[in-house]
Amino acid sequence: MKAEIEGLRAQLAMMRDHADDLKAQRDSWQEQAETSQRLLADQRPRRGLFGFLKAG
Repeated sequence: MKAEIEGLRAQLAMMRDHADDLKAQRDSWQEQAETSQRLLADQRPRRGLFGFLKAG
């Protein structure tokens, strides 16, 4: 019984480590996606009527 409990505890510890790794990967991918979106956003200044007047 003791051996089984120790085995389950070891398995739980491995699963927690794996979950931490997955969270780190998720955060990395999220940061990469946000950076890509910022690069894709139109950075040109907005213009008004036919591009001649600046929009307020």
